[in-house]
Amino acid sequence: MQSLGPYSNFIIAAYAISIFTLIGLVIWVHKSEAHHKKMLSLFSEKD
Repeated sequence: MQSLGPYSNFIIAAYAISIFTLIGLVIWVHKSEAHHKKMLSLFSEKD
């Protein structure tokens, strides 16, 4: 494996935080989209 230098711990931590943030945002958007689709279908049934 290639050496990342003296800041290897920082680089790995930054990538890990970025990956976890991205995964969290994807889950949040998916849940939000599902919730809004459900609410939209409830409002469209009333008409």
